[in-house]
Amino acid sequence: MPTPRRDDWYRAAFGPLVEVAYGHRGPFEANVQLQSLTRVLGWPPGGGPEQGQSPLALDAGCGAGRHLGALLGAGFRSVGVDLSAARLAQARRRRPTASLVRSDLRRLPLAPGRVDLVLSLFSSFGYHGEDGDLAVLAELARVLRPGGSLVLDLPDPDDTAARLVPRSVRRVGGLTLREGRRLAGGSTVVKRVRIERGRDPVAAWVERLRLYTWDEISRRLAASGFDEARLIETRTLPGFGPGRLLVVARSAGPRQAL
Repeated sequence: MPTPRRDDWYRAAFGPLVEVAYGHRGPFEANVQLQSLTRVLGWPPGGGPEQGQSPLALDAGCGAGRHLGALLGAGFRSVGVDLSAARLAQARRRRPTASLVRSDLRRLPLAPGRVDLVLSLFSSFGYHGEDGDLAVLAELARVLRPGGSLVLDLPDPDDTAARLVPRSVRRVGGLTLREGRRLAGGSTVVKRVRIERGRDPVAAWVERLRLYTWDEISRRLAASGFDEARLIETRTLPGFGPGRLLVVARSAGPRQAL
């Protein structure tokens, strides 16, 4: 069975078999994470973009929509964006009235300054290569109102390297999930995934996740239209724990032409 091209792996990973690889994360964890962020950051901020409305949050890489209900509970209106039709269908079943959009994060179909908060949780960032990741940050800055906030949840590079499991096998229903992992160039996790039914291959793909240090991501945020970036301590933060870089940054607003 051929492995998808380097830039096309997500079609296999986030297609009909997505629950096999990623179905172990559910809404309970999402609720705990939003409760932690609400407490630490003092959400929701006062006043949405229009008088009398709650602030609008964008879940960038929303997957099956597990954070959408938690955002509602935290006082936000929300819109979920994801590239996977299969994941958005799951989100629609979970949240029939949710506002959901299928889109590449590098090209969001949203007006400038439309949202008050962008969430990018559970390693939704780092899959587009360095230039593509910069394009994602610039696009998130574009759709945020001046002063709006970005919350970026990233794996800590040192912790990831120390804890990397070279091989693992899990059984989900009647399928077997085999995963192999290695660190390439000191900054990219390459994960080979193979799903089998008995001895027969069902799907296979290769994921590449770029790991960013705090210095690297803070420079990229500044170059993309953000300021006041800071790290939130996660070791004792419920829903997150050690091994994460939880970054909060503020949209600096449109840049003035010189």
